[in-house]
Amino acid sequence: MKRRRKPPSLDGIRVKVARAKLHQQNLESIVTRLQDVYEFVGEVHDDGSTHVYRVVNPPPVDQHIAAIAGDCVHNLRSALDYLVFELIRLTGATPGYSEFPIRRSRCTWNASEQRMEPTPLATGGALPSGL
Repeated sequence: MKRRRKPPSLDGIRVKVARAKLHQQNLESIVTRLQDVYEFVGEVHDDGSTHVYRVVNPPPVDQHIAAIAGDCVHNLRSALDYLVFELIRLTGATPGYSEFPIRRSRCTWNASEQRMEPTPLATGGALPSGL
């Protein structure tokens, strides 16, 4: 008996984003408490397009805080990967290895772009309704 394929869905993406929001709220709470204890200095650069905030004499970074930040970023990255996977499924194709392409520089993007397989969406196909 052949297993019936589940239709494409945003459910997994929503779960990952919701979890990331919980981590973000937790981090904001921690940072708010730190602002009451440590002195922060702000700098504006590049005609206002870049803002840098620093803590004066910061304490060592609590590994718990670093883990929460990492979990938040990981959940958001996973949501993007889920989205690529579901978009491929939505076109009727069977996804193999798929990921949202994030690269460190234009140079690494150009090198990886040559290895990417085009999908119906990337070649001008319409996005089917129903997702």
